[in-house]
Amino acid sequence: MAYHASADEPNAAKALAAALALHRDLGDAHGAAVSLNDLGLFYSESGEPEKALDAYEEALKTLQQAPDRDPENEATTLGNIGALYRGLGANERALSYIEQSLSIFTQIGDDEGRAATLNDRPVIKHSEGVQRGRGVTLQRRLQRVPDLLPELVVHRTAIVRVD
Repeated sequence: MAYHASADEPNAAKALAAALALHRDLGDAHGAAVSLNDLGLFYSESGEPEKALDAYEEALKTLQQAPDRDPENEATTLGNIGALYRGLGANERALSYIEQSLSIFTQIGDDEGRAATLNDRPVIKHSEGVQRGRGVTLQRRLQRVPDLLPELVVHRTAIVRVD
């Protein structure tokens, strides 16, 4: 049965913790990291950013120490941490994690991951610029995205270049 943070919090937390325990018992680092990311999302949506950060950081550590590295999930986890910091208004920290995520997605040639990560960078930079009175614009930060558009499928919606 699937649970959502707002629907049935006690059962959702128990189900996610049970999945994490099972993955750990099986020695499945990848599965444990996915469960930890899910827990992070759950806590984030439940308004518990400290617990979310703990779960995301543990997921990242698990992925980085796993014998069979999973750079895609490592990049996703870094992006999750960046998004959490962005939500807390810690833009410089957020940007650091977002940049690490972008670097990994670029190294592994994951254009969909790069595009998703590039969506976060301008929001942080724009917010940071407004806070400092620099007026950094979203438009300027997105100038690097067009080269990605022809090949991308984002959230199961095809993006098609029309010439």
